[in-house]
Amino acid sequence: MPSDLMAAARRYEVKDNEVLSALNFIEDVRDHYSTISRSKEDLDHMKSVAHEVTQYHHHMVGSEDVFRVRRVCAGMVLNAMNFVGKGI
Repeated sequence: MPSDLMAAARRYEVKDNEVLSALNFIEDVRDHYSTISRSKEDLDHMKSVAHEVTQYHHHMVGSEDVFRVRRVCAGMVLNAMNFVGKGI
C-alpha cells in the first residue's frame, strides 16, 4: 500500500465500522514495520501480535482484542521511532 494512502488515513476511518478501521491499521503497520525497525525480534513480535487479530472474521476474536492490538502496534511504532527519547 502506498504510504500516501496510509498518511491520508482513509482506511482507518471506515464509516460505522471501527473494528475494520482498526484491522486495516494493524495490517498496514505490520506490513510496513520493517521500514521502521530492523530488529528481527521486533519484526517477529509485530507479526505475532498482529496475527492475533488479523483473522478476526474467521476466529472468535472480540472487538476489544482488536482495539488492544491496535494500541500495542501503535506503541511498537512509537518505540521503534524512539519517540519518547526524541520527543515531538
